[in-house]
Amino acid sequence: MPNSFNLFEYNKQIDAHKILICYKGVITDTIISVISDDIRTRFEHEVELARKAFAIFVELAQNVFLHSIKKENGLEFETSMFMISEPEEGLSLSFGNMVGNEKAIELIKHCDIINQLNMKELRAFKREKRLESAAAHREGGGIGLIQTAIIAQNKLEVSCDKLDDKKSFFSVSVTIKKTTLVNE
Repeated sequence: MPNSFNLFEYNKQIDAHKILICYKGVITDTIISVISDDIRTRFEHEVELARKAFAIFVELAQNVFLHSIKKENGLEFETSMFMISEPEEGLSLSFGNMVGNEKAIELIKHCDIINQLNMKELRAFKREKRLESAAAHREGGGIGLIQTAIIAQNKLEVSCDKLDDKKSFFSVSVTIKKTTLVNE
């Protein structure tokens, strides 16, 4: 049976969507390091863009570590995806990963709240979540997604596709607008 995947068509889609970096696999420290270096190098002449892209990449990568489902052996994470594209309006960073269905609902609700807040309210919400997290002695607390919205000065684009009765594919994207960089 011939391979039905058309690499040429895939390449055309990458070009059409202006995808600069795309990775699918387990997100490891090595992958984070390599992509971080690529971000810094690729945008070295756009210092503010590089700073924001790097910070958002780290926040979203940590989100994957905190919320991804582990495989049956409990040692490896399910496959995740990461992508940077450059649409007309700026630079878009996207992450997707497998999460439990209950976690998916929780993340969607959290992102909906984040998207309803202005910058001042986001900063107050972040302080509130930080205090809650410290009081509960737990890692995370949803601060990374709040910080992502603050850094990008933009709304989070979120989607969730339920795969079965246990897990969903959760994805979050954010765009750093070119006008945001000019106005700072």
